[in-house]
Amino acid sequence: MYKLTTNDRTATDVSMFPVYILSLATFIVFFQGFMVAPLLPLLSEQFGTTTRHVSFIEPSYLLGYGLFTLVYAPLSDRFGRFRIITLCLVIFSVLTLLTAYAHGINQMIFLRLLTGIGAAGIAPTTISWISDWYPYEKRGHALGIFFGNMAGGTAFGSSAGALITSLVGWQ
Repeated sequence: MYKLTTNDRTATDVSMFPVYILSLATFIVFFQGFMVAPLLPLLSEQFGTTTRHVSFIEPSYLLGYGLFTLVYAPLSDRFGRFRIITLCLVIFSVLTLLTAYAHGINQMIFLRLLTGIGAAGIAPTTISWISDWYPYEKRGHALGIFFGNMAGGTAFGSSAGALITSLVGWQ
């Protein structure tokens, strides 16, 4: 039987700084997750394969992300939300870096799957962490910052990602 508990923190006791940091991390996760679609023709040329083959990059990322959100929820209940968020940020960062050094399209697809698995624990667990940590009076503000960054990452990733890639390359 679960018991609802109330937060003992008051609105003046909590800082928004952790929300800003985690929201920025979420912006980056969604930015890089959605910047791939406009790059498919470029990646097809880079890896010497068809655009159809390269197009598996995006669904592999989303498959890993979608499946592992179900795994991280009970893990965050057991080991703590912030620990899971930190672990996922490390996994996501390392695998994103490794993706830049992919030698073939199949390796890239596999790395994107793993990157999605790492990213899966960041946004959903952060939402739970905000609900656990912030009192009701500050929760809306914290969630607004968080979801604004999530939406911004999605919007800028699919548009500005192609522009940035044309300037500095896909890696």
